[in-house]
Amino acid sequence: MQAGDCSRPCGAARLRVAASAGTGILTSALARGGAHVIAVEIDHELAADLRRRFPKVVEGDAARLEVPREPFKVVANLPFGDGTAILRRLLHPGVSLMTADVSFVPRTSTARTRRLSHAVTATDRVPSCRGAR
Repeated sequence: MQAGDCSRPCGAARLRVAASAGTGILTSALARGGAHVIAVEIDHELAADLRRRFPKVVEGDAARLEVPREPFKVVANLPFGDGTAILRRLLHPGVSLMTADVSFVPRTSTARTRRLSHAVTATDRVPSCRGAR
């Protein structure tokens, strides 16, 4: 799959995009639950590891992602500094986003920041641009 391309169909009802997939913790859980998952990761080394474990991995910036044409859901732990740009891309008119379950986490990951991010994580459901809930 080419970088930035999530546009190939793979089952609308169960399609999930794991933006900023990182080490694949959320991606693994989604796959075990029967979802067709596209993992998106900008970091080359993390993307290489994800490719060894999952069939659909896009190495690239989630804010510049070519989103699926079919309805999809997003699950993500977004980097705090990049979250706005990624959400703007997903909420662009014409994007078939059904829901987005996102958390914002610090860019750096130390034991202390991981504890803090779990304490202050905000999660919300975002309706699609079509107004469906």
